[in-house]
Amino acid sequence: MKKEIDFLVKFEDYIEEQRLFKPKSRILVGFSGGADSTALLTALFHLRTKYQFHLLAVHINYHLRGENSDLEEKAIVKFCFSRNIAVLVEHFDPAGEKVNENNLRQFRFNCFRRICQSYKIDMIALGHNRSDQAETVLYRLLRGSLLTGLAGIRVRNGMVTHPLLPFSRHEIVSYLEAENLKWCEDISNQENEFTRNKLRNVAIPWISEHINPRVIEKISAAAPLLQEADEILCSSALMRMRSVLEDNNEEAFILNIPELLKIRSLLRFYIYRHLFGEIAGSEQDFYQSNFEVIEEALQRKGNRQIQLPHKVYLEKVYDNLKFYKQGIIEQKEPDSPHEIPSLRSRFAYDGWRISMKKLKKLPVDRDLFVDKNIAYLDFDKLVFPLIVRHREAGDRFVPFGMKHSKKLKDFFIDLKVPVPERKQNLVFTDQEQIFWVGSQRIDQRYAVSEETVNILMIKIEKIRQRKARAAERMKRR
Repeated sequence: MKKEIDFLVKFEDYIEEQRLFKPKSRILVGFSGGADSTALLTALFHLRTKYQFHLLAVHINYHLRGENSDLEEKAIVKFCFSRNIAVLVEHFDPAGEKVNENNLRQFRFNCFRRICQSYKIDMIALGHNRSDQAETVLYRLLRGSLLTGLAGIRVRNGMVTHPLLPFSRHEIVSYLEAENLKWCEDISNQENEFTRNKLRNVAIPWISEHINPRVIEKISAAAPLLQEADEILCSSALMRMRSVLEDNNEEAFILNIPELLKIRSLLRFYIYRHLFGEIAGSEQDFYQSNFEVIEEALQRKGNRQIQLPHKVYLEKVYDNLKFYKQGIIEQKEPDSPHEIPSLRSRFAYDGWRISMKKLKKLPVDRDLFVDKNIAYLDFDKLVFPLIVRHREAGDRFVPFGMKHSKKLKDFFIDLKVPVPERKQNLVFTDQEQIFWVGSQRIDQRYAVSEETVNILMIKIEKIRQRKARAAERMKRR
């Protein structure tokens, strides 16, 4: 009886300390029928009345052990019914696929996600204990997860909680025995087909025998401190990322490589992983090997394309590093040239917002070279109607500051403008020649001089960036 009370007191203190559940929470409990999940469900059942918890047990029958899997399912359903605990059973069908740890985990969390939506679940409780924490740290470290791997299982990660992390396997078994409860022993846990089992059954016992008998305790005790270090580094990396992020929209993230290389490599790892997660939907499968491939590409000359898991791609183009999802960046046919018959205050073209204004003099605080999306031109040298379009083969102009014409293609190459960006650049012409390559340079022949009487100001802005800024301003109000 004392062991039972001690366990429950420690369990309740821990969930209170970590604020894992609120009163009246609807809790989904992953219930395999093993010792850990049986202890977890039983402990929550004992606290159900005090905290008015609504419990839903979910068991997944993977059908990996034939008749034994079905017998366990029946025992689990009987266990729940005898305590008036609602239970759902899901069935895994590999459909010819090779069964591995990843697709089992994916199926499990897909089930949880769907059930959470259907039953308006507040939190998910899983029965990982102190030994699982040590295994996870070693497993992720060996897979190249760096400090994030060393941080191990988090007590709370979004909706997922792990209330048994401070408990040893011995404490859990002692509690079940004090409660006079039976549990299912998964014989497959003794087999070393999966990597996790090899760590549990071979590696950790060897370390315990030959290096440190308290290996599980030591590793699991270090995890919370490493989690805090991980969070600090992640926060620092995201702050630094803002200084190197040149473009951020629904299509891609573009980083400035020279500025990026000024950041410590450890923080670059966090930046890459964060952007990978933004595109893939999860940072789960970004490892040290992916980081090393990106770093190698940055050090080499020339352009590169890299494929990461989940169809995430990187392109190194001159001084830019672009993250994007396969299928998101598609080459579309550019809009047809648009004719501007007379001075217009505002109009849209191919995702750009274009503003035009006739001035008598230049703004006092203007700087002709700071904002490349604004052009000041000699109005009286322009021959209407004007045309806005994208570049065409053979385009030439006289870049501001030069005396002779230059092919637009060579101009882009000299400035190391990425190929995708060249295709998006706007080209403004009158009836005779190009007078402005949008976001780059005006033509010298149309530049404002002391003899200029009337000035045309043109401003261009990507519509999606304008909307993003407007949304940001609304948030600040």
